[in-house]
Amino acid sequence: MYQLGRDSSQPKENTVDAAADVLADEVQQVVTVKKLAVVVVVAAAMIPVAVLSHELGHLSGYFAFGFPSPVLHYGSSSFEGESEFWGALRDGDTAAANARVDVRAAGLCAAFGLLVSYITIGLGLLAFRRFGDMSALCLAVAAAARFPLILVLALLGRAEHTDEAHVAQALGLPFLALVMLAVAALCLATIGSYRILPAANRGKLLAAILVGAAIGTITWLGLVGPLVLP
Repeated sequence: MYQLGRDSSQPKENTVDAAADVLADEVQQVVTVKKLAVVVVVAAAMIPVAVLSHELGHLSGYFAFGFPSPVLHYGSSSFEGESEFWGALRDGDTAAANARVDVRAAGLCAAFGLLVSYITIGLGLLAFRRFGDMSALCLAVAAAARFPLILVLALLGRAEHTDEAHVAQALGLPFLALVMLAVAALCLATIGSYRILPAANRGKLLAAILVGAAIGTITWLGLVGPLVLP
């Protein structure tokens, strides 16, 4: 409970200043519909940033390892012969896959995108906690937006084309462990965001972020992205 009454041991002006500071803090905690709308817009705008930074992680590896004809798309990145490469590797024909690109290098490239997303989540949460930067928090949630789909595909047994599956196929890592890492990243982004948001408005703010992320995903992957980076 705030103590707004005057303390006889303090000068009157100090008491007034303290009350003004308390009032300012309370005003800052008020979240209007306009502010929530801004959060939705910012969260939506962070989706293409998160998607493209993830794909640039893959692409940087393609260039570093000299993969043929690397290309960035709105929701993916690729190299010449990629489909044939992963198809051969899934069929157990390592020699045919290696004939196109180095298998371990391909696994590392798949991992680079995942690492970018994990780092983005961590740095976004830290930036909000330290500086109160809402765009950083929105970016952290946007970076985790791919993980629910990964979990669903894994549960349905149709995750063979995901980055997690590619890392498992090329580097021999357990696929289940990679899926659990994705679940952990998703929990960190959502629960972590909820815990560090202002207590008085955390439910409204997190809902606004999630709505914005959903709108951004639909808009970028379904409308804008294919026009900008087909």
